[in-house]
Amino acid sequence: MRRRTTLSAAILAAAVLMLGLLAPVGASASVHSRVAVRGGNTTLTTAPGLVTKLLGAKIVALVTAPGTQTLVGVPAAPRLVATYPVAGGTVTATPLRGAVGHRGGLFITNVSNGKSVAVNNFVINLNTRTLTAHIVGTTLRVPVFSLNLSHRLVTVRPRFIAVSRIGVSLLASAAGLLNGALGTTAFKGGMLFGTASSRLNR
Repeated sequence: MRRRTTLSAAILAAAVLMLGLLAPVGASASVHSRVAVRGGNTTLTTAPGLVTKLLGAKIVALVTAPGTQTLVGVPAAPRLVATYPVAGGTVTATPLRGAVGHRGGLFITNVSNGKSVAVNNFVINLNTRTLTAHIVGTTLRVPVFSLNLSHRLVTVRPRFIAVSRIGVSLLASAAGLLNGALGTTAFKGGMLFGTASSRLNR
């Protein structure tokens, strides 16, 4: 009986060892450990009706290089799709935390009075759930958007982490800055700007 018990224990130990060898190396680390971001991109698609509303207020927004833009749904329901290259950062997938920088920016002008403002070097902070931007021509970095992650979809792969369905809304402080700089009342705190998705390469 003792020999049979010892043999069963040995078989069980061998099975556990084999399962450990067959498990994907680094699978746990890829989800829970901090990952250095080495590239990728973030895309923002504006909310339905936003482009039409801003154009009605004589506000035009243009993506600046190396960001790119595409206008879809024209002429009936135009939506701006802005894509920005990821400059770097660190993230964890579970929990979703970290910060990611971007290259490129946004130039916004009020064509009725010629006033304009430009921002660039966006940083997504997943800890505070905000996006900040540098105001061109100054040393200021200000919070611009709040990020709603309640409907997020996170995909973890060996070479990248993808996060989609991020709600992007304008902060009240940023709305005040934009209205003051552009001489308009078009921007409101809590205004839904659109939905963002990021592909973060390792």
